[in-house]
Amino acid sequence: MLNSDDQTLTMIDNIADNQTTMNSGHNHRLCSLKEREFQKNVRTLNLYMKQTIVNNCKLNIGATKTFRILAEQSNGYANIGASLTEFKNFKRNIKCYIDAQARMNYSLFGDTITFDPTYGTNKYHMAFTPFTGVDNHKKSVTFAAALVDHENDGSFIWVFKKFLDCMGNKEPQCILTDQDPAIKLGVRSVFKQERHRYCMWHIMKKLTDKVESQICKETDFVERICGVVWDTDLEPIEFEEKWSQVINDFDLNDNTWLTYMYGKRHKWIPAYFRDLPLGCLLKTTQRSESQNSYFKRFESIDGTLVEFWLRFQSAMEQQRYNHRFLDAASDSTLPQVCR
Repeated sequence: MLNSDDQTLTMIDNIADNQTTMNSGHNHRLCSLKEREFQKNVRTLNLYMKQTIVNNCKLNIGATKTFRILAEQSNGYANIGASLTEFKNFKRNIKCYIDAQARMNYSLFGDTITFDPTYGTNKYHMAFTPFTGVDNHKKSVTFAAALVDHENDGSFIWVFKKFLDCMGNKEPQCILTDQDPAIKLGVRSVFKQERHRYCMWHIMKKLTDKVESQICKETDFVERICGVVWDTDLEPIEFEEKWSQVINDFDLNDNTWLTYMYGKRHKWIPAYFRDLPLGCLLKTTQRSESQNSYFKRFESIDGTLVEFWLRFQSAMEQQRYNHRFLDAASDSTLPQVCR
């Protein structure tokens, strides 16, 4: 039985097979023993070489340097048994394999995504910014992530552009963030077709600061307004009627913040996202925040960027393993029918 490393190498080799057309004819001249090392039919990457290239990729060591290291171990370039071109081609196939996984997940589950840059990851205090969605098991799935040094509009514009480049310029139908002005500007500058949605939790946690404390503490205002805001079954007109009723009952028509947030209701209230895939399931950036906590288990605050990359790869592998496990469980079990 193949282990996970063997399966990965097999899939990478399959990519190479699909990209290469083999010619079984003998149309080259005969060569001497001295020239033999340069002939394609005798150059090949063995399992040790492939595994070394994969491991070095995790350490940010490129194909050329890996080739030189193995040359030293083999007492010369002629003894490696493969050329630098083979090393570079295999490194290219690794990138294709990694990108293909992320793109496949995004194509399946990327209609609505969340983006949250609140987690500092390493001793350089760079913000970790994952793009997160929900898979077919209602579990969080990471499509991509970036590290940014400054949380300003320029950084977010760069991150969003790179995300689209990686995903073949396919925009999500909806992106969910907090109300950070820099993020809003970045979204507006890069994404042309999507709907930008604000995190409900970040908005509602301000409620008790924006409304008179006596009303919040001595009445059922908070309970009633939350009941209206978080109700995913309401249509837009129903929400507007119920909101107005609560505001009138507590004489809050002059509250500037409530009036402003009502004017922005199409940006954060579930009733206005019922037509979108996962529109009523993804209402907050807590998916991203939970992913931050998930990745934090693999990270140290004083870690280097190389250490972060290695641990990020481990975290992604565990996430993908969990998804494959749930897929297998779904394929081999029957659903429980409620009576």
